Amino acid sequence: SGSRGGVSFFQCELPYDVVKGDFDGFAGYKIEDSVESHKGQGIGVYSNFQVDAVVGGSGFLHPVKDEISLTHPFTVFLDGNVGSGIKTIVNNEGESANVEAKGKPRRLQD
Repeated sequence: SGSRGGVSFFQCELPYDVVKGDFDGFAGYKIEDSVESHKGQGIGVYSNFQVDAVVGGSGFLHPVKDEISLTHPFTVFLDGNVGSGIKTIVNNEGESANVEAKGKPRRLQD
């Protein structure tokens, strides 16, 4: 669940072989709603959907609470089908990591 935990330098490549509909509600890094405190820093989620034009909703999901923070999270479209990628960075905020931004990290503004 990540309760009272922390992570420094995390990288996640989302599964390459999912098809549309199989990825709904998933994220590369998710903190459970019951967690009260957690810190993550230098964490990234990458997409490379090879089978279908899959779009992940958000690279990172977490409950909005005072003691939960993610420092410098980012998403990257490595490769994959046109129309695939990651829609937002954290909790439905931030730019899409898609073919137009191939290889370029998408970060939240500080």
